[in-house]
Amino acid sequence: MTEAAVLAAGYAPAIGFLHSGKPLSFVYDIADIVKFDTVVPVAFQVAGRRARAWPGPVPTRLVK
Repeated sequence: MTEAAVLAAGYAPAIGFLHSGKPLSFVYDIADIVKFDTVVPVAFQVAGRRARAWPGPVPTRLVK
């Protein structure tokens, strides 16, 4: 979806700022902006719910 938006706006998908050397570098740059505003908070909410329902040790304590 991000690639379609980049192409529709007339930008080159390979001209990235943070990501480079890939055919979709700019697409990845734009997707990261959206990801941090939408996906990351939801992922932490889901992980938090799972941690509270976990029958054994808290999963974050299992990660070393």
